[in-house]
Amino acid sequence: MSDKQEFFELKHCVENSRAEANYVGKVLVIAPHTLAENYRTPEDQLFLAVGGFGCNPSSLGRKVMGNYLNDGTQGTHVRQDFLGVIKEECLPEWAREKLNELCAPQEEQNGGMSMQQN
Repeated sequence: MSDKQEFFELKHCVENSRAEANYVGKVLVIAPHTLAENYRTPEDQLFLAVGGFGCNPSSLGRKVMGNYLNDGTQGTHVRQDFLGVIKEECLPEWAREKLNELCAPQEEQNGGMSMQQN
């Protein structure tokens, strides 16, 4: 991405990931129009999914639970709020660092297993 921060778009997501991907352990891109106006920034668009019926594309449930990468706070969205899974090469360095922080406690609980980044 350029120096001027732009919103993440569909082009930054893995192809067909909105319709086909299981979201558990993936970094997702939240559609900007679904965010409250004061949270419409590229940093607020990145969300690490950790569970919920909405993570499975074939489930009737819609809720996806996880953490915002910008500050680590927990949140919930419906599957339709996401553009898809972010491409590995589009994930900014600050987000990689935060992802490592968020996944470190999870890795310890799972005996060294890590969450998937894409």
